[in-house]
Amino acid sequence: MTTVIPHDREVVRCPGLMLGAFTLIELLISISIVAVLVGIAVVAIGSSVKTARQAKCSGNLRQLVIATVQYSDSNKRLLPLARDRIDVRLNYLEPLKSIEQFLGVQPPSLVNRVVIASDTFHCPEDRIWFKTSGCSYDYMPTAFMSVSSDPDPQREVSSMYWRDELLPYLWKDGDAFHQGSVPGGVLAAWPDGSVRPRPPLSGV
Repeated sequence: MTTVIPHDREVVRCPGLMLGAFTLIELLISISIVAVLVGIAVVAIGSSVKTARQAKCSGNLRQLVIATVQYSDSNKRLLPLARDRIDVRLNYLEPLKSIEQFLGVQPPSLVNRVVIASDTFHCPEDRIWFKTSGCSYDYMPTAFMSVSSDPDPQREVSSMYWRDELLPYLWKDGDAFHQGSVPGGVLAAWPDGSVRPRPPLSGV
């Protein structure tokens, strides 16, 4: 360490207090290493967040499908009747109203034009659907009940579901919320309570 005092005095050096200084190259290398470490940390945190959101979504779908199967078991194997996509603004709340007692969660409601709904109906990756309709998820039998010409679409579609191995899942994400995280970006829930990526079936 060098102590500078007025030039009419001597410069006093204290060898025991000498500190090594960084060169410009060493400084740049240190900054580069820190930047790389920060980048790795950001990627790791982002991956952890996505994993947590996917787990929450899977849990929601599992609750919905279990409640749906419980309804079916209590109603002679009939699935809940629903001929319109869930949308609280239009008061289309089936099958959520039918499975409420098994799910233990009230269907969405609209209060002063604001959607009020449980997180059970919300995929954390969904930025639009939940806020506007009150539910991030699609009840798949609706797609068939809505176009059925049978006088009893509930019975027809229920029978089709329990016998047709090509249509095993009952609930799915309303959109490809998990794009880049799971194949196809869509999670689906099966009657056995399992949740996995939706198979690439045309139209569903």
